[in-house]
Amino acid sequence: MIKLFFTAKNKKYSIDLERGQDLLLALDNFIKSNRLRFTHLKNIKVRCFDFKDSVSCRIAKIISVVLSLRSRKQAK
Repeated sequence: MIKLFFTAKNKKYSIDLERGQDLLLALDNFIKSNRLRFTHLKNIKVRCFDFKDSVSCRIAKIISVVLSLRSRKQAK
């Protein structure tokens, strides 16, 4: 299991991802359902709880770094 933690509009959120679930698609659906914008996201972090699937965990961490850099750039 992979958990994605972030803050948006001074509230803390988390998304649970099961094995094989698309991180970007889950994040996009969450943003749309909660009426947020991508620029609202801050402090994006990933925690991995299933060490058998380390490749997915590494990919998720790389995506989270890219997302946090991109959100900082758009916020300026």
